[in-house]
Amino acid sequence: MRDRGCVFPGCDTPARWCDAHHIVPHDNGGMTDLANLVLLCRHHHGITHRRGWTLTTTPTGRFHWTTPTGTTLHGHHNRGSPHP
Repeated sequence: MRDRGCVFPGCDTPARWCDAHHIVPHDNGGMTDLANLVLLCRHHHGITHRRGWTLTTTPTGRFHWTTPTGTTLHGHHNRGSPHP
């Protein structure tokens, strides 16, 4: 409900076709809780795991990817308020 789909910049894949991704990897001590999870479509989930790519989040819930060349991409947190 929070992300409502893939949060990668420019992607509009709905939540039902997304995977949960650990922002801080589970094997690096990242928790499996909502604060450390984000929805990514299968394609962007794979990109996020490629060598040289990093994903960070801000205190306001915005997501930023840094590419292997140092370019920063800014994602969105969600697509609006969850349905009641």
